[in-house]
Amino acid sequence: MADIAASLGIPKPTLSAWYHQEMARRKPKPAVAVTPLVPPAEETTEQKLARLEREIAALRKENADLKVDKDILKKAAALFAKEST
Repeated sequence: MADIAASLGIPKPTLSAWYHQEMARRKPKPAVAVTPLVPPAEETTEQKLARLEREIAALRKENADLKVDKDILKKAAALFAKEST
């Protein structure tokens, strides 16, 4: 972590704090009612719209998390490649 913090130009305690905050944010939430993949036949237009908006929000959050993961992995790969040369 010290090498990554140095490559980013930030103090190690700052990077460590950010890391722990992100891990706490990603901690699994308590189980909640899951929207079924197959909508019920009696679903109204408003219910369908609300369900689709929830799905979009969840997918956008997942996409953002994956982008952060990808960026971290890119930086780590570059760091390891630099160290191995």
